[in-house]
Amino acid sequence: MGHVVSASAPARALDTSSPGTSQARTGLHAPILAIGPLTPNPHGSGTQCLVALAQALEVATGGLLLLDELGAGIHHSLFKDVWQLLVETALQRDLQIIATTHSRDCLTALGDFYRGRPELHDTLSVHRLDRSLSKSIRYSADDLRIIVEQRMEIR
Repeated sequence: MGHVVSASAPARALDTSSPGTSQARTGLHAPILAIGPLTPNPHGSGTQCLVALAQALEVATGGLLLLDELGAGIHHSLFKDVWQLLVETALQRDLQIIATTHSRDCLTALGDFYRGRPELHDTLSVHRLDRSLSKSIRYSADDLRIIVEQRMEIR
């Protein structure tokens, strides 16, 4: 996972791409909360990503949480659990979460999660950015289910 940004009050940003560094992306205007390196670190990058995600969720309340490249470094078998953690935390803490990914496995896990939680179909959505359009393309839960089942490409 690249950057974790929480725009709650007060706004916070966390860069998880390189443990021990704090880098904000261009256009972000938020104070940076550097959680520092996990050294000595016997764990792999996936564990570091999950710890950084848990730390970001712990401090985020009542705002916006931006997750860049969700799934990068995390084993595909954990994606559905990660989505469950994100959604349940968002509902409990009044968060809006925007996550980017290029991982088909991560999107498939979201589709699997959707299927098990029909009450969230109006709460969750997937948007694809197309550089040739001036707006995003929104996919509903039903659209995502079909896309996953038909193995269509939306990344």
